[in-house]
Amino acid sequence: MSILVFPKNAAPREYALRTMRYELRRDGVAVCEWDDHATRNALTDLCQQETFFALEHMKRDDNVRAAVWGGRRNWSSGIGIQKQRENDAPAGVVADYAAAGLSTGKTDSVLRALTLAFWDFPKPTVAAVTGFAVGGAANIALMNQHDLVVVSQSARIFYPFVQLGFAPELGSSLLLPKFAGMATAKELMLLGPPFNGSQAVRWGLANRSVPEADVWPVALELAVKLASLPNQSSLRHAKKLMNHPFRKQLDDVLAMERRMGMRVLEDIGAPTLSNVIRKKPPSSKL
Repeated sequence: MSILVFPKNAAPREYALRTMRYELRRDGVAVCEWDDHATRNALTDLCQQETFFALEHMKRDDNVRAAVWGGRRNWSSGIGIQKQRENDAPAGVVADYAAAGLSTGKTDSVLRALTLAFWDFPKPTVAAVTGFAVGGAANIALMNQHDLVVVSQSARIFYPFVQLGFAPELGSSLLLPKFAGMATAKELMLLGPPFNGSQAVRWGLANRSVPEADVWPVALELAVKLASLPNQSSLRHAKKLMNHPFRKQLDDVLAMERRMGMRVLEDIGAPTLSNVIRKKPPSSKL
């Protein structure tokens, strides 16, 4: 499956995706699906770069009116710590995207660029969340990086930041307390209990919780409704206006998250997934 990438001083060129699937349907709905079974769709360097490529392709393609984003089998297992895929996308293209703020560099520990790329994407998107959604990937699913969220009743979502030796990231230190309330947010962040789709809806983090087999049909139905609205300009401006108060704060919040994350690493050293793999997080009592 190929999309177009856009070098700065050259014509657009085709790029064959390796960590995700992409399809543009006749109704104007683009379907993006992370598909890297070996890593459970981890946000590896290559996956992140291809996500930037897909977002930029859809933004520039006038035939795309709405998008559904999901993961094959699982939404995503989060940042790729143990199993990593080297970002071997064309170096010149990556450099051009990085210069435009569309690449996650080695110092972007809170995925600032990826967070803002989702927030600044002008067209409506629907998240279709199944299986595992862990840490930063859970933030991409639930922290307003998509406009509507459909999540499986059996999904396993959790924030193992403390167990891994991370600080909250992707703007979640601001947004999770705002959406779910401070008491709920602190339990989820500090203790890291897994929670499901029904709880995500109850806490205002998602729109629909349905059986896993219905997640994609419901998400596509919502995306088709968005794509079929006659005044797309009104739709996109409404999205931008509702995002605006939070978007104004994100740069400062992401900078603070990065500073706190660096202090944690200085205090305890580099984190590893073994902290979570060996010790099952407590179940949510919320």
